[in-house]
Amino acid sequence: MEVIEYLKNHIRTDLKPSPIHGIGTFALRDIEIGEPIFYLWPNETRVYTISLDEYNELPDYVQMMIKKGYENKAEYPMIWLRLFKDCYWNLANPLAFTNTGEENANFDSYKRIAIKKIKKGEELLGTYKLENTII
Repeated sequence: MEVIEYLKNHIRTDLKPSPIHGIGTFALRDIEIGEPIFYLWPNETRVYTISLDEYNELPDYVQMMIKKGYENKAEYPMIWLRLFKDCYWNLANPLAFTNTGEENANFDSYKRIAIKKIKKGEELLGTYKLENTII
């Protein structure tokens, strides 16, 4: 898979303070039922570069995520970012930042797919049960 394809099609969430508990995972765009939530980067770990034109064609929320995570100055001729093999965008374990919804969940924690339509800005809530977690 090419970097541009991954950036355009597979970045769906961001982290921010949750009104439910601690840090939560929130949708950057609408997510449809059955859509995978966390698509892991399948290629090698390294720094990747994209042209300014490619960057400008990315969805606004992806541009924001790149700006938020990497120092790309206006004088740089390319945009750079690091992707890690078998990680989601910039997280080794994105499920660690999802709160549980138990019976009110909107995504399946095990299959990592949406089980309800998730609106842009909505917190993702997994199906795992707190009684099954290690404290």
